[in-house]
Parts: sequence; structure tokens; C-alpha cells
Amino acid sequence: MSQMSRPYVETARVLGLSGPRILFRHVVPNVAPVMLANALLNVSFALVAISSLSFLGIGAGVGTADWGLQLADGRALLGSNPLASIAPGLAIVATATSVNLLGHWLAERLEKKAVAR
Repeated sequence: MSQMSRPYVETARVLGLSGPRILFRHVVPNVAPVMLANALLNVSFALVAISSLSFLGIGAGVGTADWGLQLADGRALLGSNPLASIAPGLAIVATATSVNLLGHWLAERLEKKAVAR
């Protein structure tokens, strides 16, 4: 809602543009990069949170395939088969990092498009 009081919105309103046109033509392109980056950051946070809860045993059920459960199960095999714990841990880190980088890249790209207009 703070975007609606910005000078560019007031200028569009003075020029006689309708509310929906101002919203979709001016406000959404300026807010979309931030919203997208925030959404993808939340996806990454949810992935790490679910994996952490599953590792602690309070997440998804035992029959559910989950990286946190695989990490917890592999803990008993660290001496004989360390890859059983390392692989799910690396998958969690790689996925969370990739989602964050994707969000950052998309936000920058959308911001450049918004500035070019």
C-alpha cells in the first residue's frame, strides 16, 4: 500500500488513468521483483525448516521420503558409509542455495526491466 502514495502513482492519477491501469501498469512492475525474491526466499526457508524438523523426528511421517529423514538415518552409518549422510545434506544445501540464487537473479532481471520502462 505504500506504493500507492508514491509520486509516480499520484502523477498517473492526475493524468486521469484508472485505478486498475495504474495498479497493473505502474505498481505491479515495481513491486514484483521484491515479491518474487521474498517468495523464493520463503521456499528455501521452508525446505530447510522441513528438513530440520524431519531430522529431529518431528516432521513428516516415517514412510515419507524426506532429506531430513535420510540425513537422520545416515547418521548411524557415518563410520561405514558417510555418503548416506553427506548426499542428503549436500542436496539440501544445493537446493536452498539454488532457489535463493534464482530468486536473486530473477529479481535483478525484473528490476532492470522496470527501470528500462
